[in-house]
Formats: sequence, structure tokens, C-alpha cells
Amino acid sequence: PLRNLVVIMNGDIVDCEAVYPSQAVDHIAVPIIDQIFSVGLPAFTGFMYGCLENFETVTAYCQRGNHGRQNAAKWSSSKSTNWDFVFYKALETMVRNDRVEWNIDVRDWKSTFWIERIGFLACHGDMIKRYYNLPFYGMTRQAQRWCNAYRNKIKLQHFLFGHFHSSGMLRFNDVVIHTNGSFVTDDPYAEEHLGVASVPEQTIMGVHPTYGVSWRYVLNLK
Repeated sequence: PLRNLVVIMNGDIVDCEAVYPSQAVDHIAVPIIDQIFSVGLPAFTGFMYGCLENFETVTAYCQRGNHGRQNAAKWSSSKSTNWDFVFYKALETMVRNDRVEWNIDVRDWKSTFWIERIGFLACHGDMIKRYYNLPFYGMTRQAQRWCNAYRNKIKLQHFLFGHFHSSGMLRFNDVVIHTNGSFVTDDPYAEEHLGVASVPEQTIMGVHPTYGVSWRYVLNLK
């Protein structure tokens, strides 16, 4: 039986109105306040309580994304001033239960944690540099550097990224990189500038105390 669930929220839950030029005019269907309180909170509150019906404990790690930040005020506001954090804090208030553990560090860009003695790092992934518009070399290089940087605190084996609008897995020696999909079906900016068509999918995996990540599924949300 699967008793414990870990939920990774890697940002871009909220789509700000000024991530790129003309976004507020051409590509925002729902204002930020409605994204959070009319759409996001009812949906995610139901999801979290549904998780509690099927698992003994639920642990959430929440990271900011680049679409939630206030780009117009990037020189005069903290990086913690991010609409993703507003959503997470509101969701934490909505889901008050002794069996839910929230990890929301507004001062940090990532979360590092153990699952069954396996080391994970979760972050949005917008800091990953692309080469020829592909992130694979950048992901492996950065993952290896983070393994070295945090080796005295945690042995990192799995890296969890959002940002790239598609689910995938890449192994580099003993490091495994997972990218998650998107909730949305259409992103004109990503299609025009990156050539990426957003597929609505999310990744779920199982962690075994002896064998580590022993299974992985990509859930189609259509």
C-alpha cells in the first residue's frame, strides 16, 4: 500500500500579466486574482483533500516560477514577491490538517529533501541555460554542479524541473533529471519563440526504500 504522498508544486501556477511584452493584452484569459481565488484555490483545495482520502500523510514542497514574478518591478522588489507564493500561502490556509505538511520557503529558489533516503532537488528550472534552444546540456551541467555544491548536506540523486512544458527523463551517470508537463494546452509565446507545444500532462512516480524511484507514469490530463 502507498501510505505517504509527496506533492511537488514547481511554480508557474499563476500566470502574471507582464512576463513578456503584450501578454496582458493578447494572452491573459483570466486576471491574476481570479486565477488564484476563482479557479486555482477551489481546484487545488479539492485535489489536496482528495489526496487525504487516499493517503495517510501528504507533504507539499512549493517553489516559485518565473511566470509568477513581477517583472516590471524586478529591480525594486524581492524575489519572494511572486504570485505563486501568494497562491501557496492561500492554499495552505485553506487546507489545514494535521496530516498535511507544507514546505513554503519564500526566501529560497529550491527545495531539497529526502524521500525514503533518496535525495531530491526541486525547482522551477528557469535558471537552466539553453544551447541551440535545447535544455539538456544545461540541465546535466547544473545538476552535477548542485550535487557538488550540496554534497555536505544531502546526496542528490533526482532533480525535478518544471518550466519546459513537457514531461521527460534524462539519466547522467547516477543522476536522474525529471521534467514535468503543463496544465495548459495552448501557450502562443512558447509555440512562437521556443517551438514548444504545451501538452497537458503531469508526472507521478513511486519511491521504494531500497530501490529508489522504481516506477514512473506520465498522466495525460486531456
